[in-house]
Amino acid sequence: MNTFISFKNIIKLMIAGAVILASLGFTSDVLAQSTCGSTYTVQKGDYLTKIARTCGVTYTDLLKANPNITTPSRIYPGQVINIPTASIPVTGLTKPDMYTVKAGDTLYSIGQQFAVTVTELREVNSTIGSTISAGQVLNIPARIRFAAGGTAASVTGKLEANSKHYYLLNAAANQLLETTLTAPAGVTLAILGADGTTLSAASSNPNYRGVLPKSQDYILELSSGNSALDYGLSVDIPQRILFAAGSSSTSITGTIPANLNQYFIIRASKDQTLTVTAAPTDKIQLTVYGVDGTVLKSGMSEGNSFSGTLPSTQDYMLVLKSANQVQAFTLNVSITGAVSIPVTGTNSYTIKKGDTLYRIAVNAGTTVTVLMRANPEITDKNNISVGQVIYLPGATVNLSDGSTIYIVNRGESLGKIAKKFNITLNTLTAANPQITNINLIYTGQRINIP
Repeated sequence: MNTFISFKNIIKLMIAGAVILASLGFTSDVLAQSTCGSTYTVQKGDYLTKIARTCGVTYTDLLKANPNITTPSRIYPGQVINIPTASIPVTGLTKPDMYTVKAGDTLYSIGQQFAVTVTELREVNSTIGSTISAGQVLNIPARIRFAAGGTAASVTGKLEANSKHYYLLNAAANQLLETTLTAPAGVTLAILGADGTTLSAASSNPNYRGVLPKSQDYILELSSGNSALDYGLSVDIPQRILFAAGSSSTSITGTIPANLNQYFIIRASKDQTLTVTAAPTDKIQLTVYGVDGTVLKSGMSEGNSFSGTLPSTQDYMLVLKSANQVQAFTLNVSITGAVSIPVTGTNSYTIKKGDTLYRIAVNAGTTVTVLMRANPEITDKNNISVGQVIYLPGATVNLSDGSTIYIVNRGESLGKIAKKFNITLNTLTAANPQITNINLIYTGQRINIP
């Protein structure tokens, strides 16, 4: 196994290739993914922009799929409209822009003009009050969408001097978000929640990885310096691989979009054996790496399979890459060997008959989201078992592989946790490379204690 190849260099090469292809005209904007099926029945209060957002498609492509709608502002409850599917090419998605308000403009009319909602405009223009006035300059966001069944997207653009581009991405709590920025020095990326939280302050660091704290829109803010610059931005939210009860393997089928990758994530323990194969063997490359950056298989001329003993207990990423075309795939994954399980721990609760995760959360003064973050083996909040031990915020857990984890309590910082365990902050951060912003940790998050 080669553990010395830089994960950042691999991703830089991947996104650089995508940017080059885009400059040659082989890629366009991100494809849309419909979540409503092939048709949608209009409900009271619906309008086309709202339906497009609900179904995960673009306003432009919704109109293209419904040529009978000649007056977009006039739709009625009970009307059945077509929803674009993967078989309908997606073109003409909006780009980030700036707009100077004219006399008579409203947020609604501006949103209709740029195929965005009033909510989306407010998310990237936090200073907007109850009214807007002529001459006011507004940011116009573009929404990042994945291709049908996809886990990644890539966009390219050009920032004028001293300007900003805003992208919106809707994602769920506890999902892992990865971004890679390819741009010359002078371009920075900040990642914000629509609720006002900052996941990553403006930085020229090309890579970000973090677990999302809640289900909401996330704002990706690109900023330039004193000169105009081109950029490429890659975004992925890996699909978590889960085994059926009592099983140690699974098989996944799907499609790799053209010029993009498919990302998967799986939890495994130190000294277990991970075996992965991807088919067809002659058309797919496989990359395997830990979220701590340790590369187990680079994917570069190393075939489409991997089998090896895992160096640590953590999440592992599996990335499928094809040639510049849509490619169907089958991914086979198995994990064998002993699992690192808790052997001792503090601040735990043993589930009793009649318990629900919600009731336990209320009694513990926390939330279901926090409990699931603290206990990642719980993948379905409605599926817990009598006798099952779960850990609460503030717990210290000793695993069977000899490692120790701590579950962040409300109001704690890495500095406080370091003092609690009588270690330095630098030692603690070095043991947790998955934390990219030392000032941003979440209640229920698992921290490695060296």
